[in-house]
Amino acid sequence: MRARWIWLWCALLSVLLSSADLRAEYKTIKKGIAFKKISSSTQKIHVLRVHLRSKHVGFRVNRESHRGLTTPQFAKKYGAVAAINGDLFSLSSLQPFGHGGLEWQRLATGQ
Repeated sequence: MRARWIWLWCALLSVLLSSADLRAEYKTIKKGIAFKKISSSTQKIHVLRVHLRSKHVGFRVNRESHRGLTTPQFAKKYGAVAAINGDLFSLSSLQPFGHGGLEWQRLATGQ
């Protein structure tokens, strides 16, 4: 049964990537950060390669007070070279986790 699932995942992956331009090269956008865009007729994939130990790289995590900022607004506010929209949220309350892993208390509607 396990071999069947592995085969299924491999088949699915090959279909998804078959028409993507995997030959795209990474472009250095800042010391320690490189970007690559892979696209096909049905999808766009943006890959950011970050050297985590580089002294030129830092991270910021959003706080509840940042609610409502778009990813580009957040990047501009902090002078970021790149910003990633990748929320983590509580499965029980569906509230997002922010800085320090603390669950936000207000709903997205502001209630």
